[in-house]
Amino acid sequence: MTGEISLRGLVLPVGGIKEKVTAASRAGITTVLLPARNRRDLDDIPEEVRKVMRFVWCERIDDAATEALEQDKVRRIAARAIQSLRLYRQKSIERYEKRNPGL
Repeated sequence: MTGEISLRGLVLPVGGIKEKVTAASRAGITTVLLPARNRRDLDDIPEEVRKVMRFVWCERIDDAATEALEQDKVRRIAARAIQSLRLYRQKSIERYEKRNPGL
């Protein structure tokens, strides 16, 4: 996420989009939130980077907050699902070992 906001919540354009997006891609980040007014900079980003990135264009700070919170929500749900699966697996192993004590 990069950008500046006005006092009224408008996301303002910033410089260095190519460098920021390329660095994010190298770091393994696949979704970037950018000011909508920087769409013109999309052509500066190498095509191989554009293909693997998901761009979220933000007009207002609300757009950025909604996207960021949604991604956080997805991560929390996924973490809970993984935790539940691990617990289920552990309980299954314990039940199996209880039924088959010598194995």
